[in-house]
Amino acid sequence: MSETKLPEKLSELLRLAVRDAQACEKDPSYTLSMNCWHEQFYDDKCHVCMSGAVMAKTLKASREGCTWPTDFNETDSRRLTSVDRMRAGFLHRADASAQVSRRFMKFVQGGWDESKERASWDTYLRAADYLESEGL
Repeated sequence: MSETKLPEKLSELLRLAVRDAQACEKDPSYTLSMNCWHEQFYDDKCHVCMSGAVMAKTLKASREGCTWPTDFNETDSRRLTSVDRMRAGFLHRADASAQVSRRFMKFVQGGWDESKERASWDTYLRAADYLESEGL
């Protein structure tokens, strides 16, 4: 797989991840679990984190077996890893200034749900709006 298929801008990438995760929530063959990338479990469901949801819905990864970011081209692999970092409230230092990174982290922490190991979807969408306002 060599063609890059994921958005370059962090704001677009985060919105895509939210859409794909919401689609996985509605799909009975998937379970959202922030503890694995994209893995078929004993319950015959594919367990996915936010990055795994992108692998499933946008990149069309097979539900069988286990799929990691490194199974994709280098660019998409980095972007999938960025989704996981953003889920936790972090931006890569090369992507944003320290001030933008701190503000982004505050957005995510403000909507964090410990039981889900993520923030609310609305929180991520507001954070994506903020990133877009910063040109990211």
